Amino acid sequence: MPAAKNAPEPHKLKVASDSWPGRDVASTRQLLARGEISCQELLAEHRQAVARLNPSLNALPTLCLSQAEGEAKRLDKLLSAGRAGRRSAAVGPLAGLPYCAKDMFDTEGILTTYGSPIYAQHRPAKDAEIVTRIRRAGALLIGKSNTPEFAAGSQTFNRVFGATHNPWDLSRTCGGSSGGGAVALRSGMVMLADGSDLAASLRNPASFCSVVGLRPSSHLEPRLQSGANPFNTLSVVGPMARTVADLRELFAAIFDPAGCTPNQRLDQWCTQRKRESQLRKSLNAKRKKLRVGFSNDWGGLPVQREVRHQMQVCVTALAANGVEIIEGFPKLPEMRQAFLTLRGLFFVAELGELYATHRDQLKDTVVWNIEQGLKLTAAELAHAEKLRSAARRQLEDYMQSHRLDALAGPTNQVLPFDLETPYVSEIDGQRLETYVDWLASNFIFSVAGLPALSLPGGFARPSPQQLPLPVGLQLVGPWAGDDALMNTAEQIESILAPLNAPFSFPDPLA
Repeated sequence: MPAAKNAPEPHKLKVASDSWPGRDVASTRQLLARGEISCQELLAEHRQAVARLNPSLNALPTLCLSQAEGEAKRLDKLLSAGRAGRRSAAVGPLAGLPYCAKDMFDTEGILTTYGSPIYAQHRPAKDAEIVTRIRRAGALLIGKSNTPEFAAGSQTFNRVFGATHNPWDLSRTCGGSSGGGAVALRSGMVMLADGSDLAASLRNPASFCSVVGLRPSSHLEPRLQSGANPFNTLSVVGPMARTVADLRELFAAIFDPAGCTPNQRLDQWCTQRKRESQLRKSLNAKRKKLRVGFSNDWGGLPVQREVRHQMQVCVTALAANGVEIIEGFPKLPEMRQAFLTLRGLFFVAELGELYATHRDQLKDTVVWNIEQGLKLTAAELAHAEKLRSAARRQLEDYMQSHRLDALAGPTNQVLPFDLETPYVSEIDGQRLETYVDWLASNFIFSVAGLPALSLPGGFARPSPQQLPLPVGLQLVGPWAGDDALMNTAEQIESILAPLNAPFSFPDPLA
């Protein structure tokens, strides 16, 4: 089981918003540039949050705070030199900002387990490309975020480090597989977190923890794929943050490393980013009102009643603020089978050799995925690829014909569930066939390769007696429309802000 038998009791939420982690990238960068806070002080602030909260939440099972301290000192010298006007004091746009790397990504000399007992003592010789890019932009790596074994599943637990707890209710899951990062963000242990997404792994925990997660458009950049098949495009890497503006900063570091080269003083980065933000706001103001396609079940998927209700609350708020809502969603036949086929192929490519030598050390769901893949025929793989292409065309045609800025609906089909449940097998009385079927609201867009982003969409109660839990609103755009999708998300984020303000982060130690 993923959790101890005696799971912690849920904690009551305080009706206030001032205890939420308040730091954002833009204002913190300005404070650092002006010398009103140092990188070491910023690190110490987050170190205190880790010391206080991580023992209860188990978001960052591996820490590298000593290394981060050394890097913070180096950056402080550069920032001081920059304020003195020295040209050599160049840094990246994320200089000094605390960040965590998913435990699926290699980090030089730092424990990287992939959530597997097989790699419980593994210390890689170099950083994965995504980590290299983020650190080169100046972010301070302070730890590794927890993940299920080999990122298989959307419940963050493994036999190396145990389960990661949802910060809104310690007895519930944070989702996954990038669950540790989402929890570290929401609780203020870090300002930025990376992740990966095969079925739902950036969006699912973002929804369950009330942060922002983006699955970027599927595209071929082999350097960012650290697994056995660098030409895979079903699994992608991407950013998580507390706001869309912060998410954009990390997105740039990952996918535009040349644009984040450490070649300016921090005050110059402040000026550049402020100018870019003002330009976006100006362009958004000139746009016609948003047109959003909406479906509360993505064409007939089972969705928990409370989630459906909260989706209607979101749509009502959007419509009241001038967003034009177009209800409906195209039929996408065989998407489930296409995903299972392509997922099976992925697991054979990534873990087939390990299955042959260490089958008894792999968890049952990993074994199931590999064995499903080993049964596949060439005809089945070809059919899945055709379905994938057809789905992308159909979704994009639908958006174009209805002149939509984005599609919208529930990120997850259910609310966060208890830690004793490894995965969802039933939704409102409807039995699910496999352990991934409850993720269909996410993986249909993974198959199509479209950019999909989860925004905090308020809270819902499983019952009147239980705590309110986060609900995510998923926004989907056309392929390669990631920047436009973030623009749309930023506008919708501001509209939905009142839905996310009533409750503050509960203190696990209260």
